[in-house]
Amino acid sequence: MKNSTDTLYTRALTEEDTETVFMLDEKSGNCVSEWLKGNTDFAWGFFKEDQLIGYCTTGYADDCPFSIEDHPLHTCDSILLSNVFILPEFRHHGYGSKMVTNAILNRWESDRVQNAVFLTVMYDDLVSFYQKIGFQVILPYEGDMFLWPENIFGGNYKIMGSFSWLRADKTTKRSNLVKGDKYKILIPAEFGGGYIIDTYYNYGNVFEYDSTRPNADLYGILAYWNKCEGMQYEGDTYPATIQEILERGDTCSYNNRSKGIYIGCCKKNIDKLKYPLKLVSFSFKGTYEDCEGRSYNDPNQGLLKTYWK
Repeated sequence: MKNSTDTLYTRALTEEDTETVFMLDEKSGNCVSEWLKGNTDFAWGFFKEDQLIGYCTTGYADDCPFSIEDHPLHTCDSILLSNVFILPEFRHHGYGSKMVTNAILNRWESDRVQNAVFLTVMYDDLVSFYQKIGFQVILPYEGDMFLWPENIFGGNYKIMGSFSWLRADKTTKRSNLVKGDKYKILIPAEFGGGYIIDTYYNYGNVFEYDSTRPNADLYGILAYWNKCEGMQYEGDTYPATIQEILERGDTCSYNNRSKGIYIGCCKKNIDKLKYPLKLVSFSFKGTYEDCEGRSYNDPNQGLLKTYWK
């Protein structure tokens, strides 16, 4: 998820980031660089002008203090926020809270479910920092805290959004997609052209409202179009059309979907794609190639309808 300004963004860290992450490890005393192979527990970097200035991790809350594991909201899928670090010269600008909230939102988006988040605070003066984000103390003086989805951002949002997109066209006054909107997914000519008509649901799910078709995922489709390394599919040949992607690919699998999230959640990365998502209004009449726009992440996460200025 990218922030509303183009110079600040949060993204998943990969093995390609090992060198810069190790430099932060030396300053923080953490070992986040050891998390990067496969990044199965989700390590997130916070960037300013493409410089890595902080990181945090959102692994599973297993092997935690009793106060966490015995908490009524704790399950085997609960999340543990840890290794939170911002370079000293970038502190006191609100970057830490942006990084933490974005990392949690990204993890929820990847999981497609909003599991409770726990953490152990090492210093008492940090308790108020996490309370402003929405965390609550479990036991006084123990340092363990928890976050329930309804409490994030101080309870300003009672439900999370759809992790939605901006439309690639300006056919109508509406600028974003929200749950229930009828829209088109334009298909590049290389993959057969045309479009898919769908009703937007949440988190990039496709055909959620169509019981006659297997579910698909926008992030997974994006990864197939851009031929990300390591894509998995049935058969000996790469899926050549959207129909083959839907039949022989698995757009909803973690392996394939996560690759789409990596290339499709940051404006800088989206601008580099050969085939970005072009999600348009139902009334749009052109082809993928006719549409000059690209679909970027909706800063409002589909929480409310927005309009072109």
